[in-house]
Amino acid sequence: MSLQATEQPQNVPNAPTFPVLIREKTADDRNYILATLSKGLLLEAPYRWMVKPVWRKHHAQLEALIDRASVLVACNPEEPSHIFGYLISEEDPVGPIVHYVYVKDLYRCTGIARRLLAHGVPSLGKKKVHFTHKTKIMTERTCKKYNAVYDPYLLLDK
Repeated sequence: MSLQATEQPQNVPNAPTFPVLIREKTADDRNYILATLSKGLLLEAPYRWMVKPVWRKHHAQLEALIDRASVLVACNPEEPSHIFGYLISEEDPVGPIVHYVYVKDLYRCTGIARRLLAHGVPSLGKKKVHFTHKTKIMTERTCKKYNAVYDPYLLLDK
């Protein structure tokens, strides 16, 4: 599944004006995704104070998540190994679950995250969407906009 972002999508305002390829993860992406996910989580309050044995167990859960979930990668179409960001999500009986959305600092505020969400969670805004990680972006306003609920226990449920 790949699509060029040069085509302006109907449901994604402010899409990036530079070309973006959205594709499934490859084996080469796994280490990068795991490293950025781990680093990002370690900056968040609940994870910052985890003792090493607990973090190792959580890290193993993140590895399993990356392997079982749907991971979409936004990258440069001319050089697919140049990753702009990614989305980790999965379908569940409770509804779509968004585990993590990451966009490199340089490419933030260009619509890449919205683009990933539009492709990875087509029912976004129509059905209740569950988020398993709180971030600066996941404000009350954003949750209302996307009909989203914060539910961290869905990450550990598998």
